[in-house]
Amino acid sequence: MFANISYSMFLVLMLLAGFATFFFFRGRKLNLQLIIHYTRELEKVFMPIDKNYTIISLYVGFKAMYKVDKLFIRKVELTLALLPRHSFFYFPISLLTSKFDRLYLGIRMSRIDFEEAHIVDPKWLRHSGIEEEKLKILTNEKVMIGGKEFILLYMNKEAKERILKIAELFPETELIKHLCFVPETSYYFMLVVPKPEKIRKYAEAYYRGSELLVKTKPS
Repeated sequence: MFANISYSMFLVLMLLAGFATFFFFRGRKLNLQLIIHYTRELEKVFMPIDKNYTIISLYVGFKAMYKVDKLFIRKVELTLALLPRHSFFYFPISLLTSKFDRLYLGIRMSRIDFEEAHIVDPKWLRHSGIEEEKLKILTNEKVMIGGKEFILLYMNKEAKERILKIAELFPETELIKHLCFVPETSYYFMLVVPKPEKIRKYAEAYYRGSELLVKTKPS
């Protein structure tokens, strides 16, 4: 009886090990393909004159810093965080916790000539990092942009009009989780759910939006 149980357990463990190995190589290949693809697409958009990459963990993504040929931009900061598709055991958990791949795009501007404004997916608001005290100050509205509902937060009418003008640059808004600019830190930010066939047009619209944040560009 014990021999049968031990043999059965051995077979189960062997099957699990085999499936985990298959899952690892398949997930690793997919994530590496995504990393390479997103890197190429982002570099086509930003055309960095200098760049630095740091790998996040193994097969999960990267952090990047670009120097670009625009005087009103000090640097571009990117973080790609992919789901751990190579991990048979952790991947199902990540679908419950992280839920989706993430691309964080940040531009450190020389200045931003408008008061603070945000466009946030309602489901993402509590994860957005906006401080409670700031939420009490900012005007809060629900708006439809590109057929998707967002929460619009802004300091004044001019900031509201400016972020809506930036949003108009996007051919679609389905993948946007958070788009904002904060003059106190001269930071222009977007979080999107990256998709291979769509990431370039989202990044292009975001990058063009940076030009709308300075009223007079340095020469």
